[in-house]
Amino acid sequence: MQDREVKVATDLGTGQITRADKKSWTERNDLPRRAQYRRQMQASVQPWAVATLKLILTPLFSRVFKTLDVDGFNELRELLAAGPVVLAPTHRSHFDYLLLTYFFDRQGLRLPYIIAGDNLNFFPAGFFLRRSGGLFIRRSFNNDRLYQEVFENYVSELLEQGKMLEVFIEGGRTRSGILREPKLGFLKTLVGFLEQGKLADLKIVPISINYDRVIEETDLAREFLGQSKPKESIFELLESFFRLFKKESACYIRFQQPLAVRDFILQSELRANIERGYNGEVWHQVENLAQQIITQAEAVEVITTRNIFAAIWSFNNFSRMHVEELYRQGRSLADCLQGAGVEVRYAHHLELLEAKIERYGHRLIDGYLPDPTELARTAELYYLRALSSHFLRLENSKLELEKLSSELAAVLCHIRNAAKL
Repeated sequence: MQDREVKVATDLGTGQITRADKKSWTERNDLPRRAQYRRQMQASVQPWAVATLKLILTPLFSRVFKTLDVDGFNELRELLAAGPVVLAPTHRSHFDYLLLTYFFDRQGLRLPYIIAGDNLNFFPAGFFLRRSGGLFIRRSFNNDRLYQEVFENYVSELLEQGKMLEVFIEGGRTRSGILREPKLGFLKTLVGFLEQGKLADLKIVPISINYDRVIEETDLAREFLGQSKPKESIFELLESFFRLFKKESACYIRFQQPLAVRDFILQSELRANIERGYNGEVWHQVENLAQQIITQAEAVEVITTRNIFAAIWSFNNFSRMHVEELYRQGRSLADCLQGAGVEVRYAHHLELLEAKIERYGHRLIDGYLPDPTELARTAELYYLRALSSHFLRLENSKLELEKLSSELAAVLCHIRNAAKL
C-alpha cells in the first residue's frame, strides 16, 4: 500500500493515474481533516470527570432504580480486568450507557470506552461523557473512507492497548420492544483486526439489560406511533431529570459467557472467504456472529412484572379487568416461563402488583384497571413484544405445551404473535 501511494504521488502531475486514485491519495494524506476526525472521536477516562458523574448518578440511580440486579459478572471479573474485551449490551434506554460505567466503577474495575452516536455529544453531558470513556462517532459514515479509516485505526489502537470497549451492535434503542437487527460493519472491522494480525484474539461479552420500566417509555411509544424523535439537548436532559425523580424502576443486568472471535473464525469458513475478499459470504458469516451475540444476550434476559402485566392485559383486550384476575393469570404465565428455564421476576403478592401498576401510570378504580389511552396501549405493547423472543425457548423446552390449560395456551399464542402487533 505504501509503495502504491509513492507511485501515485510521483504520477500526480503526469496524467498516468485515474481520478479515483488521485482522490484516494488526496483523502489519505489530508492530515488536517484526519486530525479533526481524531479529535472528534477522542475519548479518555479522567478520574475527576468520573467522580463528577458518580456524584450525579448515585442519588439519581438510588431514587429511580429500587433494584439494580447484576448476575454473571463474578465469573468474568478476571477477563474484564485484562484485555482486549468488547462488551455488547442490548439497547433499550439511554441509561444503558451509564449503568455499566456506574457498575464497573463501583466494582473498582477499569471503565469501558463506549462507542456512542454523536447526537449525545451536547453540553454538558457530552463534556463529561467524553472524559468518562465516551467515544462519539457519526450515526452514519456516508461512505467517507477517511473517517472510516481514522475510526478503525483508533479502535485498533485502543484494543491493542488492552482497553475494554462497549458497543451497542443494534445501532440504536429498540422502539418496538423487539431487539433490533444488529449492524455488521463494526463486527466486520473486529474480524479484520484478527486477520491482519493486529490482535491475537478478542473476546466479545453479550450482555442483557432489561427494565421493569424503561424511563423513556412515553417518548418511545410516541416515536413508534410516528411522532418525530426529540433532538437531544440540555433542555431535554433537564426535563428528563425532573421526570425521573417521579418514576421508579428496576434494572436487571446479565453477563453471558464470552465469545472468542478467533474460535469463531477457525470454526467457520470465514478465513478462506476473507482471503478471497470481503464478498457476500463473508457478510453472511459475520451476520451469524452478530446473531449469536444477540441470541446469547436474549437467552439470559430477565422477564419482569411489567412484561407479564402487559401480556395478560393485552391478551384481555385491555379490558377493565380486576387486578386479582390479572394477578392469577400472570402467576400462571410466570410459572410456565420459569418451567421453561426463563428467569422471571414477578410480583410476589397481590399488593405488590397493585403498587407496581400504579407506578406504571394506571390508576386502579375499585381494583379495576382503567381504559387505556392509545399512548398507554402502545407503551404496554412494547413490553409484550419483548416477551415474543422467548416463545421459541418454550417450544424447545421439556414442557408439555399440549397439556397446558386452554387459557394459558391462548396467552402463549398471543405472545407468539406479538411481533405483528
